Amino acid sequence: RLQLPRACPSSLLPCLCPYLVIFCFPVRYIRVWFATLLTMVNNLVRRVTHVFDVAGSSRRPSTWNPKDNVKADLLEVSDRRIRYKGAGAGGGTDSDAAAVRSDQPIPTECGVYYFEVEVINQGRDGFIGVGLCTGSVNLGRLPGWEQHSYGYHGDDGQRFQGSGKGMPFGPKYGAGDVVGCCLDMTASTVSYYVNGVEIGVAFENVRETELFPTVGLNTPGEEVVVNFGQDPFKVDVSELLRKAKQRSMQQIERTPVPNMQGAGLKLALDYLLHHGYPDTAAAVGKDLEDWIGACESANSSASNKQVPTASTIVEQLDSARRRAAIRQMVMEGKIEEASRAAEAYVPGVFAEQPSIQFQMHCQQLVESVRERHNHNVERAGSAGGDDDDTLALMQAVSESARDASQQETLQEVLSLLVFNDPANSPLGYLMTTDRRVELAESLNKAMLAQKGESHTSALDLIHRQAVVSLEWGLQEHIGTVSLVEAQDAFRDRIEVFSYPTFDT
Repeated sequence: RLQLPRACPSSLLPCLCPYLVIFCFPVRYIRVWFATLLTMVNNLVRRVTHVFDVAGSSRRPSTWNPKDNVKADLLEVSDRRIRYKGAGAGGGTDSDAAAVRSDQPIPTECGVYYFEVEVINQGRDGFIGVGLCTGSVNLGRLPGWEQHSYGYHGDDGQRFQGSGKGMPFGPKYGAGDVVGCCLDMTASTVSYYVNGVEIGVAFENVRETELFPTVGLNTPGEEVVVNFGQDPFKVDVSELLRKAKQRSMQQIERTPVPNMQGAGLKLALDYLLHHGYPDTAAAVGKDLEDWIGACESANSSASNKQVPTASTIVEQLDSARRRAAIRQMVMEGKIEEASRAAEAYVPGVFAEQPSIQFQMHCQQLVESVRERHNHNVERAGSAGGDDDDTLALMQAVSESARDASQQETLQEVLSLLVFNDPANSPLGYLMTTDRRVELAESLNKAMLAQKGESHTSALDLIHRQAVVSLEWGLQEHIGTVSLVEAQDAFRDRIEVFSYPTFDT
């Protein structure tokens, strides 16, 4: 009996049916199969319900928050529309003003956030304010009148920041006008637009880490509707993003770094040697020799101690060639042959790193399933050598599984034996080329580690550091990093490391 979590939708049950059908299968596999079935279904349900949770976790403004309507007697809040329904004594006093916030704050990872407010009716006096505020701001006043609040008002065209005293800024706005507000976290500014036309930067040094779109009304008849992206904007937001990303990259590129002559070639050489591209590495080594010769002829301070030449990397090239050959065996599915070659090249690699031995055993079983399917072996009636070899391999894999995660992986691999067409089954991803690539990389790292060498190239470390730095910046609500992707930055500069020929 399978216990499904309450969060599992009933529509998921048909997806589980293929897992609940047992075809003709050797009796000796049934015990392993049934245990695997239970674990696999429970894992599938857990993963699917996790996807449902993640899909609903994206938080960004989508409507006004009716719970923030502290003056319900003055404001009527309905989804994205608000209307002033109070008497409104006039004069723009605090007692007549009322504001509302969005349901969610602006996410930092946006980098640039834009929304628009359309004035449906400017009411008696048009005391309408559009802006941003934190979650603690008093909503009994118009935007900009409180600390940590920013507003652009339609009745006088002034901007307000933490004070009831405004500063001249832009044109007045009223019925039929669309006011756009843009928070640029890369520049820490708030800008405004009216009917798609940029008015300019209203506020600078905006440092609050959590801001909400807000609108305030003050006199009878005023009515507005907000657009959080549900409808097309008057402004080309993609252009705003492009400019902000350009500013972010320019700021990064202006950061001074030490003068490191030849560092690019050295990084490229280290990367190629590490990942097993010996022929290309030899070509790069030749370029290094030429570069050093040019530097020496120019009486440069560069020396052989700074950058290795081709003559100093003979041993590294040999190592790279041997690892490349073993990698190729894995890529061709020759797992047993690759295991023997790896053990001969780096004795004790599997004994010292049992996790890689487990991965190799699992892949060997996957390759066995692939071979059986390709030769159309009838599983139900087969006997003798093939089944005995498979059972022996299953036993070896089972003995090498040491923790819950490995047990889970093992059960998924064993489940491939159930399907008539395993490559097109729900577990077909286990038989893709990508799995061989991942295993080849893991084995390469294991061999390097066993030889006492770094299992990560310097260029990989630089990339990881860039990624981690960007993630830290997002956690610290640093908007500048939100539009920068380390992969893009590396890709834009890949021509620095381009050479005429590369290994296949």
